[in-house]
Formats: sequence, structure tokens, C-alpha cells
Amino acid sequence: MSAGACRHKKFWGWGYEDEPVPLEEAAAVRAHIAGLLGPLDEPLAVPTVGAIDLPRPRLEVPSTLQAIASAEPIDRLTHAYGKSFP
Repeated sequence: MSAGACRHKKFWGWGYEDEPVPLEEAAAVRAHIAGLLGPLDEPLAVPTVGAIDLPRPRLEVPSTLQAIASAEPIDRLTHAYGKSFP
């Protein structure tokens, strides 16, 4: 990664987009959860920003905050509710 590159967090899970979960680790987690809950469905494909039906923002970002705030879909999804276990 170059010095000025910006890393993007995953909007569909934890971590960064350029750091996928190793297959062995994902398999171990699935096996553990299946042992607790029973058989699991096949995992879903990683979603894309365009595949998410995201409503339009209700508010516009004021010009005084545009340097630190965004209404872009990727930014809204990255900060959306639901990125933790109950």
C-alpha cells in the first residue's frame, strides 16, 4: 500500500477491505457456531455498495461540515447500525 493510500473499512463486517478473513479461520468459526446452533446455511456472497437498497439521506451535509462528514453511500454504510453481535 502506498504512503498516501486510504484504507477502507468493510461495511459488511469488521476490519479492512484489503484484509480478508483467512479461509481456515472462517471455517473454524463456522464449525464452532454450527456446533452450538446446528447446521448453517451456506454463507452469503460479500455484498457490494450498489447491491444495498439505501434510502436517500434525510438531511444534506452542511457546507461547514463537508470536510469531515459525508452522505456518500459507502460512508453511510460503513457507519450503519448492526456491526456487532447482540
